[in-house]
Amino acid sequence: MPIAAKIAFPASKGKLELNSTDPRQNPSVIFNYLAEEKDLEECVKMVQLIERVAKSESVSVFMGIAPNNTKSMSSADQRRKLCKSSVRTFYHYHGGCRIGSVVDKDYRVYGVKGLRVIDGLTFEESPGTNPMASVMMVGRFQGIKMLQERKDDSQQHP
Repeated sequence: MPIAAKIAFPASKGKLELNSTDPRQNPSVIFNYLAEEKDLEECVKMVQLIERVAKSESVSVFMGIAPNNTKSMSSADQRRKLCKSSVRTFYHYHGGCRIGSVVDKDYRVYGVKGLRVIDGLTFEESPGTNPMASVMMVGRFQGIKMLQERKDDSQQHP
């Protein structure tokens, strides 16, 4: 039974760059997980918490083990190694195009006329679940707003 944890506001920062102006080309992505010591320390704390949860009576029954009969990692160094070897994404990328830094409050990309980014990349914080519903909500809201802007523009410039 997989058990996972998440660092909500990591200090480590990755890098996303376009390799070309061709939209069919993949960008360069450097995740840079656990690069900051603070993030690694948080991961070690989460491993300890997961160990306690796995030993609990309510979870151990699903794992097919006796409660409080699981072996804990013996050292913080082992936990650090586990963090480094098992860290991964949940594949819900977000946060690289935050409002105010890359896009304005109407999701228009600074310096690129006619381009808006309405995507999980604009989220400052992960919604803590699959972000699809949040992306759809923002997309619908912004779509309605864009239609209203077009209507307003056509009434001003008949």
